Amino acid sequence: MMIRSRMHKAVEGKLTKIQYGFRPGKSISHAIYVVRRIQDYAESKGTRLSLALLDWEKAFDKIQHDKLILALQRMGFSSQLYDVMGDCYKKPTFFVKDDFGCSGFKRQSAGIWQGCPLSSYLFVIVMSS
Repeated sequence: MMIRSRMHKAVEGKLTKIQYGFRPGKSISHAIYVVRRIQDYAESKGTRLSLALLDWEKAFDKIQHDKLILALQRMGFSSQLYDVMGDCYKKPTFFVKDDFGCSGFKRQSAGIWQGCPLSSYLFVIVMSS
């Protein structure tokens, strides 16, 4: 819990005010409210409005480990932090086990750990940098 609290404090000062995902006190309903107000304004002025809405459902799986480290560096985090994160994501491996046996070890080249308390912050950092 202490690591998550420190990460929260470190990340909060580096993100824009319009980053709503994975942040305390903010939610998707805030983003929907803002978009709705923009839409209302455009309609009242008779102007065209184009929106691009992204579904990030599978995005955790697509984060490249080297890009994660670069994002931490670009946002000005200490070399100690990105060295630790680099060590965690340097050569992750996995295997698949089912009723018929176990596969060999495979190297994972992308994806951040789902369920880890830091993953949501790491995701926001990569998407914001």
